[in-house]
Amino acid sequence: MNTLTEFQNFLIKQGRSLATVRGYITEPRIFFRFLESCETDPSALTSAGVCAYRQSLLESGFAAQTINRKLAAIASFGNWTVQMGLLPANLALNIKSVEMVPLAPKWLDKKQKAALVRVVQDDLRSARQKYPRLWVCLRDASIVILLLNTGLRVSEICGLRLSSDILMTERNAVLTVRAGKGSTSPCPPPTPKAAI
Repeated sequence: MNTLTEFQNFLIKQGRSLATVRGYITEPRIFFRFLESCETDPSALTSAGVCAYRQSLLESGFAAQTINRKLAAIASFGNWTVQMGLLPANLALNIKSVEMVPLAPKWLDKKQKAALVRVVQDDLRSARQKYPRLWVCLRDASIVILLLNTGLRVSEICGLRLSSDILMTERNAVLTVRAGKGSTSPCPPPTPKAAI
């Protein structure tokens, strides 16, 4: 029985899910193949080997989250080898994970916006035939249009007070956001009014 099979049996006995077991076995196997391609002894889990593998993954364009998951699986295998007395220390633990950059929000393009507005308008037309649904559709349509035209967050819209935060005239509308991003209290002083 080889080392990875023993590690697999250990994970199964721990009650890990099939997907977790598969990942924790696959990643060390790929790592060992990488070491062999570098003519490095795959039985030695050295920090230099893991560091070189990390660099190779970065150069191959893998996402930070994917690289960190691969490194975590190798570190988990390293912990097990230390527990079993196969290695004196888990040098994979010394390798820094890749810093994850927060993803920027994705915006709808013009076609997607137009399609969304069409769906809302169609829903409103059909709701006029069934009066009990009409107020729900009017509310939803108002929320969608407000989101599309202002960029407000859902929490900011939920915090709006119809009686005091929305001012409408024939030509334009202005709203006041009371609990914007970074607010420390539920009802901070209102931020400057934004034109819709």
